[in-house]
Amino acid sequence: MPNYTVRPFLPADAAYFPEFAAMGIDPAKVPQPAVTGLRDGKPIGCAGFILDGQGAAEAWIILGHPKNGDGHWIAWTVRHFVKLWEAEGKLRRVWASAAEDRPDAIRFLEALGFTREGLMHAYRPDGGNSWMYARVRRDEP
Repeated sequence: MPNYTVRPFLPADAAYFPEFAAMGIDPAKVPQPAVTGLRDGKPIGCAGFILDGQGAAEAWIILGHPKNGDGHWIAWTVRHFVKLWEAEGKLRRVWASAAEDRPDAIRFLEALGFTREGLMHAYRPDGGNSWMYARVRRDEP
């Protein structure tokens, strides 16, 4: 049985993720707050928020190569992270995008409780479309 843990994101974690270099991401400038998920002490993904300072944030996630069973743990961890920030009153809106041709990413966001808001045409650097998703905390009057 794998041993899963979460820790604050460390720039050194980027060595495990060639996707960072391919996406032009400088690990030293990864937006905070962020966390790294580990399986048996090895990073399997990173996720975090780009905060706007007004109670909203863009969620981001980069996954390595998940093995069987990692997906459920990753989804639970990210959902918990989002709910924690919402419960503390730090976020009223979290949004994320998923490429139109990535049904796995779409299923992942929907599993996290995000709702589809609309299609963003030519949103991606390659000119492709992405779906915008969001979670909105609605305070009862």
